[in-house]
Amino acid sequence: MKKLLIPIALASLAGCNIMVPYFEDLEPKYVCGNFSKYCQPTSSTNYALIKKGVDFDGDPNHYLGVSYKKYFQRDKCIDTIITENDIVISGTQTVTGTLKNESKTEFSNKLSADIVALLKINSVPVPSGLEADVTAKIGQTIKDTETSKIKLEYKRIDLAFDFIAEHMASCQNITPEDYDIATGISVITVSGEWTADNLTNSFASIEASANYSILSNDAKAEYENAKERVLAGQFQPVSFVFAVANRPGKL
Repeated sequence: MKKLLIPIALASLAGCNIMVPYFEDLEPKYVCGNFSKYCQPTSSTNYALIKKGVDFDGDPNHYLGVSYKKYFQRDKCIDTIITENDIVISGTQTVTGTLKNESKTEFSNKLSADIVALLKINSVPVPSGLEADVTAKIGQTIKDTETSKIKLEYKRIDLAFDFIAEHMASCQNITPEDYDIATGISVITVSGEWTADNLTNSFASIEASANYSILSNDAKAEYENAKERVLAGQFQPVSFVFAVANRPGKL
């Protein structure tokens, strides 16, 4: 019979702190109050902590209803699309994180890459020069942030009970017994509000650059649409899964 992972065994894996890439570790009590020692999802009593975080792109289909041996390598095991009606978001909390001095450049590069990716997703042609402008301006924004205090958002995303009841059995049936099935995740995200507040000047500088001026009118219009999404806080770059609730494979 498969040996189930229990919370007590996890203390030696990650201590009592939440490890967030680029940031100093966060104390769970600060992140989620007295909810739990590890701020883990609630859809299962079994869970695991992910030491270095897994990039979260915002689509629950990529993280829930998947089987895995290592959470970095996931395979879909539920043959249906998970919609917003199939998930429960809880515990939402705003906290403040401190960038590690040695990670500021990496964080800046990650944030820049996510912004450029958003523009490209919106079909904005991004010349190499403009991409370099984004990277430079974001880097300066990070450097100028007072004591590198950055707003972060915590939340738990779990599959709804009815969805689990309907789909878990078939998922377990095709999942090897030495694999787990993810039913919930805990996520830390750089706040969209923080991003909007701190990127306004960066965008203004980008738009004053020669590389921006050579874009076509259509490209500029698409760029404006993408920028509005960013500044409205609808796009939240740099987001990580740090804990996953799981059910066993074949019992």
